[in-house]
Amino acid sequence: TAEVRPLGERLHAAGFSVSAPLLPGHGTTVEDLCRRTWLDWAETAGEALESLTRRCERVVVAGESMGGMLALLLAAMTPSLSGLILYAPALRLRSRLALLTPLVRHVLTSVAKNREGEDPASIVNQRWQGYTMDCPAAVAELLALQRQVRRRLHLVKAPVLILQGRKDLTLRPEGAQELFQALPNDDKELFWFERSTHCLLLDEEWERAVELSAAFAARVGKP
Repeated sequence: TAEVRPLGERLHAAGFSVSAPLLPGHGTTVEDLCRRTWLDWAETAGEALESLTRRCERVVVAGESMGGMLALLLAAMTPSLSGLILYAPALRLRSRLALLTPLVRHVLTSVAKNREGEDPASIVNQRWQGYTMDCPAAVAELLALQRQVRRRLHLVKAPVLILQGRKDLTLRPEGAQELFQALPNDDKELFWFERSTHCLLLDEEWERAVELSAAFAARVGKP
C-alpha cells in the first residue's frame, strides 16, 4: 500500500531484496475488505515470507499497524527470522468503540472514518491513499488477530525494532511500550517519533524511520 511503498523503494535501492504483498481486501473496495478474515491476511503474509525465504539466507519481516500484528505472528511461528521491524503496531486501539465491533459487524457493513483531530493539509493526508470508510468486520478481525498475537508473544525470539509516533490518533501510543516490555528477547529497541502520527512512514519524520530500518536490517542480516 501507499504507506510502505517509500520504505520498500528505499530499502531496495540500498541493496535489500524486498517483498511487499498486498493483503486481501486492501487496494480494492471496502466491501471486499469486509469479507476478509485475519486468517486471509496471515496466509498471504506467510506465503510472501516463504517465497522470500527461498531466495534469501536471512530475512527481516516488517509490518505497519495491523501488519505489525501479522509480523509478530510470523515471528512467533518462524524462529529462524533474522529480525522484526514494527511501525505503530496495532496492539491497543485508541477507540473504546472498537470493542463493540464483534457485535455491530452484523448490523453495520461500513461507517465513515473518524477524522477528528486530523489536519487535512498535513503531509500524511496529502500522501495517504485508502478507504474513506471503516469496516466494523475488519476491526473485529483485527481484535481477533491481536488475541492470537498476545498468546504467542513469548515465542518471539528474533531481534525487534519498534517505531511509534507520539501523535498517533488511531492507536494508544503506550501500546508500543507495553509490547516492548512484553517481548521476552534482549535484543529489542523502541524509538519514539515526536512529530509523527499513525502513518509515520508517510509523515514528516519518515526518512529517519527508513534510516533506522535500514541500519537495523543491515545489523541483524549479517552472516
